[in-house]
Amino acid sequence: MGGKAPCLDSYVGVWETADVGFDPHAVHGIEAKDGGIISVGMALEKEGSTSLDGFVIKTQGSCTFDSKYTIMTPTGTGCSGKWEWVTKIGTSGKMD
Repeated sequence: MGGKAPCLDSYVGVWETADVGFDPHAVHGIEAKDGGIISVGMALEKEGSTSLDGFVIKTQGSCTFDSKYTIMTPTGTGCSGKWEWVTKIGTSGKMD
């Protein structure tokens, strides 16, 4: 009813860091007004933990993703993959 899904031009991955959490899974995303990507998901609180925290992450709006698989990091490579901000949401030791 909604037509065909658009083709996927590129893929932006979120890898584990202390800012995001471990084994992160970004499950929803949307393009921001400035062209950046905002994604939300969940990650393990720390390595070996069973507690999950949520996260919200946004890429730089001026970045372009020219490779097929870009990994988001605090600094990126040039501008590609650089995040603007990230927020973890959760209570230590709790499943959030």
